[in-house]
Amino acid sequence: MTQVRKIKVKLQRFDPNISAPDFSEYEVPVEPGSSVMNVLTYIYENIDSSIAYYTSCRIGKCLGCDMGINGTVDYACTTPVPVDDDLTITPLPEYVRVKDVTINRARPKRPTGKKPVIA
Repeated sequence: MTQVRKIKVKLQRFDPNISAPDFSEYEVPVEPGSSVMNVLTYIYENIDSSIAYYTSCRIGKCLGCDMGINGTVDYACTTPVPVDDDLTITPLPEYVRVKDVTINRARPKRPTGKKPVIA
């Protein structure tokens, strides 16, 4: 039998036409082994279909789903949900934001070759 627990997810939201960035909180059930991408998909499909995030390969090859996960840069598709912690998801600050945690990879705000850092 799989144990399901609930975690609090803070997702940084941003709409360029409406307001400044802010956080929305969601309570999400997670099973052991769930990834951050599973959490985002659950929110989109069951709670709030207005969130925007990027997903493609789901195996860490396309490098498109990197974002701030609890203060570090990692890939949402391969990062497991923390066992004993809630989750905070933010976009990469070095890029121009499109909406929520979706960024425009063609428009970095940082010099080329510099590793992303979450402040």
